[in-house]
Formats: sequence, structure tokens, C-alpha cells
Amino acid sequence: MKSSWLTLTLPLTLGGCVLYYPTGALEAQTAIDNVATVPTCSSQPECDAKWTAAKQWIIARIDRPFIDSRVDHLETEAPFPGSRSLAARVEKVRMPDGSFRIIATVWCSSPLQCAPLEVHSIANFNHDVNEAWPESPLK
Repeated sequence: MKSSWLTLTLPLTLGGCVLYYPTGALEAQTAIDNVATVPTCSSQPECDAKWTAAKQWIIARIDRPFIDSRVDHLETEAPFPGSRSLAARVEKVRMPDGSFRIIATVWCSSPLQCAPLEVHSIANFNHDVNEAWPESPLK
């Protein structure tokens, strides 16, 4: 019995897609955690340390050159069309109480998923930037 090439290749192609896409449960929980762990700062030394860490994170993890680098805004070039590589934007946003939030956004231009996933990149960003300023010891 002869099988058509479509009968043989379609299951392999679809199987690859099923294996490629995550279930989403971990990504959903990570996205929720990301909201709670957005870096904040309330003093000039703390803000300077965390802003420097944000810039270093982009340099180390995003393979795109900066198109904007100001005291409250960092941004890389957009990714190439169809690229799974990330681009980034980081903004320092003043809050009503005078503190700041350092908010990262990452994206790619692929119709598939970015590599690495955006939600995991934001988690790494939040962790690395928060680590730049050790919290005061508990009393």
C-alpha cells in the first residue's frame, strides 16, 4: 500500500508543533509573578544601581543595538522580520508616592514563539535588576 507524502509528513509536522508549544500553566504563573516582582526604587542611589543593572541586562541578553538610551528610557532596535530573537524596551515610571517602577517589555517579530519566551525573559530581568540593590536586613 502506497502512502502519500502528505500522510507521512503531516503528523510529523503537527507533532513538532505540539511538542514545541508549552502547556501554558508555567508561563501563566510566571506572568502573574512578574507583576509582583517589577523592580522598584525609592532613592537616587538605589535607582541608579537598578537602572545600571537594567542596561547591563539588555547588553548581556538582547542581541540588538540601542536606539534610545536616556535616564528614564532604554530601547533596542526592533528584531528582524520573522526573527525569534528579542528586542527590549525599559522605562522608569514615577509612581504617585515618588518612587519609581522599572518596567521591561520584550518582543520578537516571529509568528511563532520568541526565543527565549518573553515571560521568562521578563522574570529574569526582574530578578537581575532587583538583585542589584540588596534589601535592608529584617529587624
